[in-house]
Amino acid sequence: MGFLEKLLPRPAETATKTAIADTLTGIPPVSGTMMISDVLLSDAVSQCVRCITREVSKLRPVHLRNALPVTGQGSLQDLLTAPNQLMGTADFLEKVAYLYLMDDNCYILPSYTVYKDSSGTERRIYHTLYPISPQRTEFVQDATNRLFIRFYFAKPDYTVLLPYSDVIHIRGEYGANEVFGGGVMGVPDRRSLLKAVNLNEKMLDTTEKAAETSGGITGIIKYHGIINEEKTKAAARDFERRLANSKTGLLVVDDSSSYQDFQRQIKLVDADTLKFIDSKICRAFGVSLPILTGDYTKPQFEAFYQAAIEPLVIKLNQAFTGCLFTDRERAFGNEVKFLTADLEFVTMSEKLNLINGIAGQSGVFMMNEIRQMLGLRPDPELEGKRMISLNYIESKDAFEDTNDKKENETTPVKEDENDGKL
Repeated sequence: MGFLEKLLPRPAETATKTAIADTLTGIPPVSGTMMISDVLLSDAVSQCVRCITREVSKLRPVHLRNALPVTGQGSLQDLLTAPNQLMGTADFLEKVAYLYLMDDNCYILPSYTVYKDSSGTERRIYHTLYPISPQRTEFVQDATNRLFIRFYFAKPDYTVLLPYSDVIHIRGEYGANEVFGGGVMGVPDRRSLLKAVNLNEKMLDTTEKAAETSGGITGIIKYHGIINEEKTKAAARDFERRLANSKTGLLVVDDSSSYQDFQRQIKLVDADTLKFIDSKICRAFGVSLPILTGDYTKPQFEAFYQAAIEPLVIKLNQAFTGCLFTDRERAFGNEVKFLTADLEFVTMSEKLNLINGIAGQSGVFMMNEIRQMLGLRPDPELEGKRMISLNYIESKDAFEDTNDKKENETTPVKEDENDGKL
């Protein structure tokens, strides 16, 4: 057994027979071979893909239970921190985003062992998470209509059959096909994008040819008389020598020759046209030109995040939570969240506004979190400490406090007739 086969052990085939799963459209749920399309060889497309994968690699996957982090040796958090022997979290997420963008379908196989706890409930211990690039994918079902997925790999005679519920499947451009992302046949449909890419390539070819033409013949020397081939070559060399040695930009010729200039009209593609084509390609990925060049403002980055990153983050949250936890575990509040980097694109003035505002005064941040926001090292003395302002109290406490005051208010009491009397 090879290294990757140990990393991705092939499970035993099911005892019952399987058949291609049914679909309402009648289109077989079988995807074609994953291929690198010509459209992805465009420099503008590859740069857009890199912009997205780099940002996705910064996400921090966290195992939460009732919104609180779950840690400890052998926990799922350890797996999210080190998904497999080949990848750290950043590499893993970059690979996932790349497969998602390239194929509109990303498959992640978790390996695990099953055990029973003291109550007899079956539980899983996850060991690895590995994103795969199958050559062909099929959805099949058994006699009980249980859904399975079979992967065919480039390695000869190597297939994997798994319950679909055991596979993390993240789909892009989902809608045309019942089970796959992408187009009707379960592969990316890039025909509209290909038009813009081809037009961009033609524009670049035109610019290249114009540049080559500008270095061609720009003039002729006319000699008054007939000279043989050897004298012609010698005269040309002499002219080039004098032209190269001229320091004033002027060249003096005698009456035996004259120079005639060519008035070339070299037309390049204007910058606005090239910018329009580039922006048209970038829009297909939700990436703006300032993001592509790295010269962006905070609102531009937020727009990029919402258009290109946030939809994938939501799909990651739902896909990982749905696969790695049972219905019972999800009912107890277990989930996987992919969090963004800590206020990475927030300016210092905005951080100070957060700290001094209601977020800071209501105890949203731990004291060491505030120090890190300001670029300071965590202080051991402040570990686990959270400061709040007494100017804010919980709304229910305010309601209860108001009722208590009403109950404790003293009302005038009539004096007894005998009060003050002997």
